[in-house]
Amino acid sequence: MFSSWLNEHETLSVLIVEDSQTQANQLRYLLEKHGFAVQQALHGKEAMALLEQSDPHLVISDILMPEMDGYALCHAIRQHPRHRDLPVVLLTSLSSARDILLALECKADHFITKPYNESYLLSRMASILETMRQRRSGLLPEHTESDIFFQGEWFHINTDRQRILDLLMATYEAMVLRNDELITTQHELSELNGQLQLAVAEANDAHQQSQQILAELSARDRAIRQTNEELRLVHGIESLVNQSRDPGALCQLVCDRLNQSTLFGIIGGVHIRLLNEHERNTGQLANHHCQPCFSVRHLQLLAGPIASECEPGSTPAGRMVIPLLAQLQPIGLLCAQTRIGLQLDPQQRELLESLGRQIGMALENIRLFEETRVLSLHDPLTGLANRRHLEIAYSNLQARTSRSQQPFGLILLDIDHFKRFNDTYGHPEGDQLLIRVAEQLRQCLRSTDLAVRFGGEEFMLLVADSQTEQLFALADRIRQLLQQDLAITASFGLACYQPDETLSQMTERADEALYRAKHAGRNRVMLAQGEAIR
Repeated sequence: MFSSWLNEHETLSVLIVEDSQTQANQLRYLLEKHGFAVQQALHGKEAMALLEQSDPHLVISDILMPEMDGYALCHAIRQHPRHRDLPVVLLTSLSSARDILLALECKADHFITKPYNESYLLSRMASILETMRQRRSGLLPEHTESDIFFQGEWFHINTDRQRILDLLMATYEAMVLRNDELITTQHELSELNGQLQLAVAEANDAHQQSQQILAELSARDRAIRQTNEELRLVHGIESLVNQSRDPGALCQLVCDRLNQSTLFGIIGGVHIRLLNEHERNTGQLANHHCQPCFSVRHLQLLAGPIASECEPGSTPAGRMVIPLLAQLQPIGLLCAQTRIGLQLDPQQRELLESLGRQIGMALENIRLFEETRVLSLHDPLTGLANRRHLEIAYSNLQARTSRSQQPFGLILLDIDHFKRFNDTYGHPEGDQLLIRVAEQLRQCLRSTDLAVRFGGEEFMLLVADSQTEQLFALADRIRQLLQQDLAITASFGLACYQPDETLSQMTERADEALYRAKHAGRNRVMLAQGEAIR
């Protein structure tokens, strides 16, 4: 590219005038790579000082610099007697018409617009050096002068036409390059815009998906929270019902807990309907409204609105019925009003049905416990108290008497000739007789008294707040009723409590009186030794 010059000169020298050290070093690297000798100056004044000592083939100068800018430097070079024809290239990012006129006015040779690429820079330098060669050979036309008025300013142009043409062509080339760059940039921007639109669409899709996922996670979180609350409620109720021994208190506790909660769609009206023994045995409920619910062993939901037959006057709503099961058999129903149209998922249904089974088992355990307790204190044939119950009742009466000095007495009775009755009519009839005697005794006693089956055909009565004459009157009345109603006779022995007397001691005194009644001919009442009617 620079062969003609290299043949004439060993090295082409260039003076770089640039106040940016980084840009100056970059330009120097490019030039030295292609065989140029390079000098550097930071501004115009330093450049003029170097020109006094050297003769470069070309000056490349920035325009905006301290001390002396590129236009002033170009003017100074054109005024220098030795360097007036030295080619000057202005590096600039400026591109207005005024910049071009200023460059023409100072007789610059070429514009190179920043940023520039290596090939363009070298081609411009080759063109400039060729123009300089032609100018030295006298092949270029003479100078021309003209004054140009532009945007309120006069510009005096005094340079040869080739320089004007070169400068204008440089400007044109710069504009073409800039236009190419703009077109390339436009294409790149178009591609980037397409990519951006695609990315935006993908981002929107991702955002929608993330919103959907977030909504699903939020819904799951709410469901998990609700499930945890439902589990806590059910487990709390189950824990409490297992501690209760009173069926009424247990049912009230369950109803209160569910009425206070808003879980499972329950809005109130919670109540428990327990089946009585007849209903459990026959499967027929006294309240026919409950019969359809009783026939089903699983939770029922009625969407509503329906009025509750169990709670007249209540606002129509949905209804939930949970069977209370024990050993897979219903022992009651838990009913509640719910939101209209309520739907429960399988997990909620299973949880509530499990609660129904737990409540049912707890109620059944209470019933069985009470039955066991009663059986442990009562005779299985007659239902009267047994000896264990007698001992408890005697201790209570003894303690009461110690506090209040209220007397109590004991009546021991034995059915006359009971063995003969059994032998004549058989043991089943004998058992029926004992049951009828027990019923007769219950009818004659108060709630504060206690009837006890003491032995085979022996019975004992523990009578509170009674002295000898009241005991005697009661015993004789029972004797007469047995004879009249059951056509049997019985012998009686009775004793009143003495301070600090044990049950065994008191029983022994009454038994001695009974023994005397038997030997005196039976069907009579005898007092213990030392006691008399006053």
